[in-house]
Amino acid sequence: SEMGKFTEIEKIVALNKTLVKHLFTNVSGNWFFTRLKLKNVSFLFGESVSSIAVTLKRNLNFQLTDSIIVINGKTVGNIYFTLI
Repeated sequence: SEMGKFTEIEKIVALNKTLVKHLFTNVSGNWFFTRLKLKNVSFLFGESVSSIAVTLKRNLNFQLTDSIIVINGKTVGNIYFTLI
């Protein structure tokens, strides 16, 4: 499949960028990947990934957005973006 060409991290970044662009259509600028904080990395070492979801947790005046990453139904960390 086309998605198989990308790493899990690349998929998470792309999903979150799509999410913030969809949620905040009324702002101008470019979204930049700022930070990734993982507390569970088993998905990086061979665990089969059947689902990836990102959900916005908070928006700190567009200087930083914090989204929760869920893989296979388990929260694995957070991803942060900034609008410039």
